[in-house]
Amino acid sequence: DGYAYTWEVDRTWRKTRKPTTNLLCNGADPNRNWDVNWGQYGSSSNPCSNGYHGDYVFSEPETLQLAQFVNLIPDLFAYISFHSFGQLLMTPYAFTRNASVENDLLVDIGQISVQNLSTVHGREYRVGSINDFFGNVAGSSVDYVALTKTPKIVYCYELNNNHILPPEEIQSTGQEIFVSLMTIFTETVNRG
Repeated sequence: DGYAYTWEVDRTWRKTRKPTTNLLCNGADPNRNWDVNWGQYGSSSNPCSNGYHGDYVFSEPETLQLAQFVNLIPDLFAYISFHSFGQLLMTPYAFTRNASVENDLLVDIGQISVQNLSTVHGREYRVGSINDFFGNVAGSSVDYVALTKTPKIVYCYELNNNHILPPEEIQSTGQEIFVSLMTIFTETVNRG
């Protein structure tokens, strides 16, 4: 799935390792392989690109298995996706500038969450939609879950402001994200 490859060959590898139609290039970006406007924008049809969306929707076993798992959960309460880097807490959607039905609530809870996060180690996160920060991107897991499962909480974190997190920042990042998550869940429950 690319994990071992990140330790052995390329620390910033972001794709899977499944062979593609190009014998020289393996893998697809698993966050461009989901069934939400797949392949339309914000990804590439070039198997050698880091943003390659795969040969077809759910062509990657990793995305297919996660989608099947998520679809087995009848009343999914939350879906949180973690990425690096940028110090962002993002709401759906990526594929369109249109806001999700829950966007105002998610942004409000998100703002409280990142305020509490900043009290832990002083790091500042920004809140907004994925599209606000990255423009139109199709094939996102966050959008897929938001559109097919309608859970109460759907967020995507872009963690700390370093793509390769220094070991000395791992614990502090975990501590602040824990506070952020607990705030999100507490605020959600308190609001019914």
